[in-house]
Amino acid sequence: MGALSTSLIANGLTTAQVVALSSTQVAGLTSRQIAALTTANLAAMETVDFAALKTATIAALSTTQMAGLTSSQVIALTTAQAASLTSAQVAAMETVDLAAMETVDFVALKTSAIAGLSTTQFAALTTNQVAALTSGQVGALSTNLIANGLTTAQVVALSTTQAAGLTSSQVAAFTTANLAAMETVDFAALKTSAIAGLSTAQFAGLTTNQVAALTSAQMGALSTNLIANGLTTAQVVALSSTQAAGLTSRQIASLSTANLAAMETVDFAALKTSAIASLTTAQIVGLTSAQVVGLTTLQAASLTSAQVAAMETVDLAAMETTDFVSLKTTAIAGLSTSQFAGLTTNQVAALTSSQMGALSTNVIANGLTTAQVVALSSTQAAGLSSRQIAALSTANLAAMETVDFAALKTATIAALTSAQIVGLTSAQVVGMTTAQAASLGSAQIAALETVDLAALETVDLVSLKTSAIAGLSTSQFAALTTNQVAALTSSQMGALTTTIIANGLTTAQVVALSSTQAAGLSSRQIAALTTANLAAMETVDFAALKTATIAALSTAQIAGLTTSQVVGMTTAQAASLTTAQLAALETADLAAMETVDFVSLKTSAIAALTTTQFAALTTNQVAALTSAQMGALTTTIIASGLTTAQVVALSTAQAAGLTSRQITALTTANLAAMETVDFAALKTATIAALTTTQLGALTSNQVIAMTTAQTAALGSAQVGALSTASLAALATDDVAALKTASIAALSTTQLNALTTTQVTALTTAQATALTSSQIVGLATSSLGAMETADLRALRTSGIAALTTSQLSALTTTQLPGMTTSQIAALSSTQVSALTSTQLASLTTAQLAVLAPSTPLVLDLNGNGVQTLGVSSGVQFDIFATGKAVNTGWVGQGDGLLVMDRNNDGTINNGGELFGSSVTLADGSKAQDGYAALSELDSNGDRVIDSGDAAFDKLKVWVDGNADGVSQADELLSLKDAGVAKLNLNAAASDINSNGNWVGLTSTFEKADGSQGAMADVWFQTGVAKSAELRDKVSGLAQSINAFASAPEAAPAGGKLEMPAQQNASLAAVGKMVDVLKGFDANGNALGGSALASGSQTVRAPGQVDSGSNGFLAMPK
Repeated sequence: MGALSTSLIANGLTTAQVVALSSTQVAGLTSRQIAALTTANLAAMETVDFAALKTATIAALSTTQMAGLTSSQVIALTTAQAASLTSAQVAAMETVDLAAMETVDFVALKTSAIAGLSTTQFAALTTNQVAALTSGQVGALSTNLIANGLTTAQVVALSTTQAAGLTSSQVAAFTTANLAAMETVDFAALKTSAIAGLSTAQFAGLTTNQVAALTSAQMGALSTNLIANGLTTAQVVALSSTQAAGLTSRQIASLSTANLAAMETVDFAALKTSAIASLTTAQIVGLTSAQVVGLTTLQAASLTSAQVAAMETVDLAAMETTDFVSLKTTAIAGLSTSQFAGLTTNQVAALTSSQMGALSTNVIANGLTTAQVVALSSTQAAGLSSRQIAALSTANLAAMETVDFAALKTATIAALTSAQIVGLTSAQVVGMTTAQAASLGSAQIAALETVDLAALETVDLVSLKTSAIAGLSTSQFAALTTNQVAALTSSQMGALTTTIIANGLTTAQVVALSSTQAAGLSSRQIAALTTANLAAMETVDFAALKTATIAALSTAQIAGLTTSQVVGMTTAQAASLTTAQLAALETADLAAMETVDFVSLKTSAIAALTTTQFAALTTNQVAALTSAQMGALTTTIIASGLTTAQVVALSTAQAAGLTSRQITALTTANLAAMETVDFAALKTATIAALTTTQLGALTSNQVIAMTTAQTAALGSAQVGALSTASLAALATDDVAALKTASIAALSTTQLNALTTTQVTALTTAQATALTSSQIVGLATSSLGAMETADLRALRTSGIAALTTSQLSALTTTQLPGMTTSQIAALSSTQVSALTSTQLASLTTAQLAVLAPSTPLVLDLNGNGVQTLGVSSGVQFDIFATGKAVNTGWVGQGDGLLVMDRNNDGTINNGGELFGSSVTLADGSKAQDGYAALSELDSNGDRVIDSGDAAFDKLKVWVDGNADGVSQADELLSLKDAGVAKLNLNAAASDINSNGNWVGLTSTFEKADGSQGAMADVWFQTGVAKSAELRDKVSGLAQSINAFASAPEAAPAGGKLEMPAQQNASLAAVGKMVDVLKGFDANGNALGGSALASGSQTVRAPGQVDSGSNGFLAMPK
């Protein structure tokens, strides 16, 4: 057997063979051979054979072989075999096999093998096996085995010795259930250190019996953590008084509030005073009322202020009186308001003086209950400090018994707050001693309720300090009886505040005042009176007021005065009124003021009157105003306050004193109401200040009443504002006094409103001031009434603006008086408007400025002499000055009589025509065309024909294109023109042809013996009227006069003679001008063609409109 290899053993040996082995054979197997056995073969080995294996062979078994052992084989192990097992082999054993091991064998296992057991293995051990473990084996148990393998039954099976041998860490590894299952005797055998090492969960899991079984040493070893977090309420209840008494201060302090509250009263009473003193405030709060009641006197005395402060009110109230009294003074002082409020009246009544004195103001204010206050003794009340009494709530103070209140020290009374004073009952106030009343301060008196103050006896009221009286509220003062007010001393009256006067003093109290009291009122006090109260003051009292007091009255107070009070005012009082006060007087009161008082008012006060007040004044009052008072009236009063009746009542002196600003403030109605004598008294500066609106409202009587100086003071705008009626009412000297600027400002309506007498009264300067627009707007009657000097003063621009109707209205006296500049300013339209009578009145100088030229024109076509206006655009050097000018021109079909004097084949200028530009043989200029032609009448027969030497030199210029330039084919000889004879016997004419005057006319004889018209035409030109031209025109005028007055046929002679009469009638010229009215400025017929009617055309007798016209010219 010994020679069998391990390979044969492992792979060859069958199970049956193993079973067949004898004990001897098995005993002979080596460790290597037995280790080679398969687990199945080893498990098949008979128990007797297995028990025969050597211990060394057993020790060589593998863990797999160990796991394969049968329970029978394990049971069969000998003690020696069991003792040889290694930790690994034991750990490999199945739990059922291990649990089957005999106790003696199990105990033989090595300590390390026991320590190597798994928790499953250990849990499978029987209680006998566990109970058989030696101290060494128990000590080798790991905490893991303890925690996870040890079963409750095994714990119960532990012996006291085993329990005592457990280490702290092993005990700490116990589950709470296992630890709780430990028998009390065993638990009590645990080491102190083990107890101390318990976790809070373990300790909490202990049974009450286990806890109750703890020794004093074990109890003392409990950590504060265990106490705080492990000890359960039931465990606390289970503690014995001895155990409780053994608890240290730290342990007791670590008790939870619930656990402490669960402690039995007898146990709590067994706590040391030091332990009591170590209780936390939270623990104190958690105490039960029974525990508090169970406190010993020593325990109560050991309580700290904080602990007492932490006590619940119900617990504190449950404390026995002897225990409560034993509390420290500081503890009493530390009570909260709710704690104190929870005290019983017996507890409060038992407090000692020191304890009462220790009460905080907070406790007094917020903790002391009404019932507790009532329970106070007089001694306790008398012992309260000022601060404590001041802290009492109003309700508590009011609940204090009268006898107790009367026991309060005066200093304590003085310390009462306003709120406390307000809360006092009437009985308490009435019960106050005189000393107490005298100790009250102003604020306290001010806080007394009105009903209490009214109930105060007069002797007590009089004893009040002046400052206290001053401290009364308005409602308090208003509650005083009239007797109380009437009893006030002068000093007390003087102490009354303006607020009391204003809001507290009642009407009845004011009526109750004596004259002495009224006279003693200060300005500030009287100013504080309400309007109703002041109005209620008796007249005699009001009259007693000082003037300074009167001056202090507000405007509202003044407004509230009664008429009787105003009437009753002394002169000094009235004189003391300020401007603001007077302005505040009601209109009825002001109107009721006596004249002597009214006159005494300050000027500034008068000036401050409102418009309504002033309007209410009587006419007598207004008439009595002094100059200074009148001068002080504001423009607002004048404008809105002064009534029409008052204006009428003004004296002349008052009117004369009005300033410019005042007069301008007058309404138009008031100004119009002013008497004429007063209006005439106004200063010129005042008149000058009148607005245009005011001037427009003046009555005719007022205007008539104005002085010349007043009229002269009027400005342009003012005059412009005068109504036409007012203007027409002005006297002529007033009109003449108007400024030129004022005249210039008159509207045409105003100008036309002037009477002819007023227009005649205008000065030359005033006439000069008239503008063009004014002149053109003048009525013909006004223009006709103007003096010659005034007309002469009119501006040329104004003359140029005159309408034709206005020009027609000028008289023959006015026209000659006009300046040549004025005449020169007339347009052709205006000139055309002049009547023959007017033209006849013009002077030579006036006519000269009209600047006409006078060539002879022949009517060649038999339709009369026709001309073109100056605006037709023809330019010709008609004045022979070397410069062509715009000029009127011969009409189509007619011709100019000409003579080419320089033989250049061209008609160069007016000197080659026959007119005023021709130079005569004596070097002078011809006065007209006929005068120029007469010089060629060599035989003096008053006819120019072939019998005259120059006849063949004459030509007729027919300017067919009207360009003012002679063409060879436009110059016809007289023969070619069919002209045989020219008649020099001219007559004045009155024809206007397109603005040109046909001044003189005669005839010419044609070759067939018929006659045509020849005329000296005054062409209008666009040139300045020079002196030379004026001379020419003068000659023309003389010629016209001469021809107008000459006999039918001039005597035969070589040339025309000028008549001697220079002032002969120009009736014919007047007719000519009348004809001019039918033409516009351009010579165009108005309302029809002159050619159409033919009534104003110069024709020879029996001529009809046929042929053409041309110039008559004579070549040299």
